[in-house]
Amino acid sequence: MKKFLSLFAVLALAILVTACGGNAASAPKEDGIYQAMGTPAANGWTNILQFTVENGEITSVDYDSVNMMTGETRTKRQLAAAGEYTLAPSDNRAELGEIDKQYGAVADFIKEHNGISASDTIAGATVNYADAATLFAAAKEAGPITPGTLPNGMHYATVDAEPNPSGVVWTYALSAFVQNGRILGVNADSFTDNPEFIAGLDWPADAGERPTRVYKNALSAMDPSLYDLTTAGTDHPYYEQSKAVADWIVAHQGFGDVNLGNLTDGATDAIAGATIGISPWIEAFNKMGL
Repeated sequence: MKKFLSLFAVLALAILVTACGGNAASAPKEDGIYQAMGTPAANGWTNILQFTVENGEITSVDYDSVNMMTGETRTKRQLAAAGEYTLAPSDNRAELGEIDKQYGAVADFIKEHNGISASDTIAGATVNYADAATLFAAAKEAGPITPGTLPNGMHYATVDAEPNPSGVVWTYALSAFVQNGRILGVNADSFTDNPEFIAGLDWPADAGERPTRVYKNALSAMDPSLYDLTTAGTDHPYYEQSKAVADWIVAHQGFGDVNLGNLTDGATDAIAGATIGISPWIEAFNKMGL
């Protein structure tokens, strides 16, 4: 089996600190609530941005991060404020204050400057902050949202699939983050804790300690030879197909008519780019009660 990169290489977070000056992008002219969500990092943390525009001015901003992998119901800022998410002394952000304060500084900058762009000058920033600007631009482009009625917060459910021929059980995991009563983001994945399977992976020497749990999205993304699914009549690897399922749920605020029995052997042809079985994810979604 080909070697692959570490499953838990964490992407750099878009963290800002004290701001001064800058060329922040202007707020949208249309009043309302705007929101956007980034792409999950390898450890599941995903940045979210929400702001409110009144009379053409940004009046409130929330910049935070949620974990789309573990089912953690609290945000990163909430965990940090409770002392349960701390920066290591070796982290170059530690000297600038804890994560909750840094995310708060991002929100303050956006409100003070009525926006943010990648060209802004942020005093004291030691890491790339392009993500905040990207989310602001995405939210602005999408326009104000229409609030829904779903319960806000992180929703998470798992379903165990039948063991495969080698005896490995993959647990299907589905996360759905709801903000303003609407599903803002979804992560569809599956994982196994099978020690024999994990021990059989050709683990790179520089990849760190071998984990006790591996995720299929990460395996297929880090090594294209794993779960490329070419035998299923498609050239889309597993992680792309699971993303197609997640995108469908966000777009339809659920599984829609797919949930009404449009399945053959657990799979459906209704979701473009996905030929994998989705029955366990449908079961998991129904368990959420959304």
